[in-house]
Amino acid sequence: MKLLLGFALLLLLNHSVAAQQTSRSGELISILNQYFGSSTSSGSKAKQAQRTFSIKSDSLFIYFYDPEDLFNKGEYRDTNAIPLGQLEKVVVVSGRSAEGAAGVGIQFIPRFIEPSIPKPRSDNNGAVGEVSAQNLSQVAAGTLSQKMTGQVAGVTVGNDNSPGGAAMVRIRGFGSINSNSPLYVVDGVPISNINTINPNDIESVNVLKDPSTTAIYGVRGANGVVLIKTKTGGTTTFKIPDEILHQKPLPYTLWVYGKKAKEFKNSGMGEKILELLK
Repeated sequence: MKLLLGFALLLLLNHSVAAQQTSRSGELISILNQYFGSSTSSGSKAKQAQRTFSIKSDSLFIYFYDPEDLFNKGEYRDTNAIPLGQLEKVVVVSGRSAEGAAGVGIQFIPRFIEPSIPKPRSDNNGAVGEVSAQNLSQVAAGTLSQKMTGQVAGVTVGNDNSPGGAAMVRIRGFGSINSNSPLYVVDGVPISNINTINPNDIESVNVLKDPSTTAIYGVRGANGVVLIKTKTGGTTTFKIPDEILHQKPLPYTLWVYGKKAKEFKNSGMGEKILELLK
């Protein structure tokens, strides 16, 4: 029987796209069997029905029309649409249409990584040191490298003894003879000198120290990675005091004082004050 393959790249919603897939041989990957319930179908004949399975968003779905042809022929098929290094897992799904025809599919779920934002400490088993903006502000220094001194365990900070030179940061000692500087990443963009960044613009600094946390950066992260996240715009609150200070200047001429004294005497307030003071 004719074997039909279809795949869908799901970005925001589920989409189905039919395409022809040729046989390929490649690296073996582990497959997790997962069975779903009944599936929907369309078409007059069950053998020609397109079945839809409930799959995860942002995943690549490969659909095999007839499982008997696939397993009886013993053919191995894979896809190169997603690199193996970016695969989170592969799931085999199966179900039956309303007419009773069986269908089998393979779901490739990619792993999405955002290097500039590390995982939370509760979900990260690697060695990660974190320095907040509050801790940086408590150090009286002009550059970021100087503010990082003594903030993270296993990190030593110095300079190359040249005017305007770059900082010399070492994570867990010296790893090689030539290059020992870590990789600096600011909001996902690698840089070479962290002293060019204004420390007041930094929200947090994360230091990745072991191979399990720096593996996604490859060879560039062999000496460790320093992730710098800068501040972003947000809602600003401020107060305006409603206190008003009013000052009245004193007169410069004596006749003004004499006039006020005469008015005070004629009002009788002087005698009343003297009686109170007795």
